[in-house]
Amino acid sequence: MRFSKPIAAAMLVVGLSGIAGCSEKPLTTDQGGDPSTASATVVVKNMKFTPKKVSIKAGQSVTWKFDDGDIRHDVTADDKSFASKAAVSGHYTHKFAKAGTYRYNCSIHPSMRGAVVVKPSG
Repeated sequence: MRFSKPIAAAMLVVGLSGIAGCSEKPLTTDQGGDPSTASATVVVKNMKFTPKKVSIKAGQSVTWKFDDGDIRHDVTADDKSFASKAAVSGHYTHKFAKAGTYRYNCSIHPSMRGAVVVKPSG
């Protein structure tokens, strides 16, 4: 069976991208501020955020600890006010300056959802 050059080229690109995806190394990343100063920690494991909801005061930070084997996750605010890089281990820390409720998810696995409730600092 013969394919036109554009179709053959597209098939080659799709095939190579599949091969490249199989050989990627797991990503470890330490992002954001110092996790030891965080007021709350969320563990990213077993395809969920634990705890699902945390409460802090304005000016405090939250650290997400990635610990789900070889499964990549990220932390992305629904309003796009913060976002981590995808990782399988390491952490992401974000400081919240303003009061409000910040809903977030894993953009790779959108069913994974959580929230940070930030209360006024005063």
